[in-house]
Amino acid sequence: MRLATDPGGKVACRHVPGCSQHRTEKCACGHDRSGKTERYNGANHTNGAADTMILYHHTAVALAESILANGLTLGYLARKDGSGQHNVVWLTSDPAHEGHGLPTGKEVLTASKREYMARVQLKPVLNDVVYDKTRIRLSVDLSDRDPALVPFVSWARQHEDMQYARRMGLSAVMDLSKVKGNVTSLALRTRTKEKTWWLYFGAIGPQRIVAADFRTTSAYQPYDFEAHGRSAMHDAGQVVVSPATLAELQTYFEPQHALDRVKAFAICVRPDETPSIQIRGDGVHLIFRIGSADLIYGTTPPNIDRLRAWIHRHAVELTRCWGDAMEVYFRYYPQATPVV
Repeated sequence: MRLATDPGGKVACRHVPGCSQHRTEKCACGHDRSGKTERYNGANHTNGAADTMILYHHTAVALAESILANGLTLGYLARKDGSGQHNVVWLTSDPAHEGHGLPTGKEVLTASKREYMARVQLKPVLNDVVYDKTRIRLSVDLSDRDPALVPFVSWARQHEDMQYARRMGLSAVMDLSKVKGNVTSLALRTRTKEKTWWLYFGAIGPQRIVAADFRTTSAYQPYDFEAHGRSAMHDAGQVVVSPATLAELQTYFEPQHALDRVKAFAICVRPDETPSIQIRGDGVHLIFRIGSADLIYGTTPPNIDRLRAWIHRHAVELTRCWGDAMEVYFRYYPQATPVV
């Protein structure tokens, strides 16, 4: 790994911005001055101009479908002073889901959790739905020379302090609001995983995702939409058209990468809106009105006439999908259910 030298004579790390802690062999960020392969925070680094490593992003099934189509673009980094930074993607070198503070879908939203989620989402939390983000593991292939990719502990050392890093790691395995006594001392006695965490300051394109695995009760297996994704998307309010209708639609598009195929689904955001169908994946995101087949969102594709004909041909099924999506909406927002 090539390293530059800073004006003070120390060897500056090319991997972590601002790191100039190289001494004899290794710097505080864990990189090797000699250029040999170094295993840092569980991630494999290799020599050469195209140094890459595999990191993981754990998420929910319904969210994974969007990520496979659009990439990793959303994330939130809470700061010690109570502020936060958006557009920061969290990754880990740990292939296991435990110990990272991932929601399992069983959490009860307290007032403080609602307030935090509102900051993360930049909008109020209107229901009690919590996604199970332990179900999908995405493998992401990144260059270890990418300046946007930084080990969390190194970032914390530079921008916050190590107590902040330890508290973050500890908060992933216990509720700190219920801890009595010295948190720092507790962190030293508790096994945590913050040293496996990485931050990516920017968007990661979907082509960098090289594997998607679904966690069963006993092991991970390759993610399959029909086996793992369809029912989970339905439960999240995204009602996908039938396999046969979907297969027909997929003949109209070329896959952009191996893990993404176009899906067509209805999702109800407001019960008074015009019924619509979304087509997402294979490089497009389009929304059409079901009745008229008018395009109401997205750039007009060259095959729009075929898509409109597909919508008209399957209008009855698409309308049924919309009705199912409305049922899920009222399940999430029972206060909005019309009084008969």
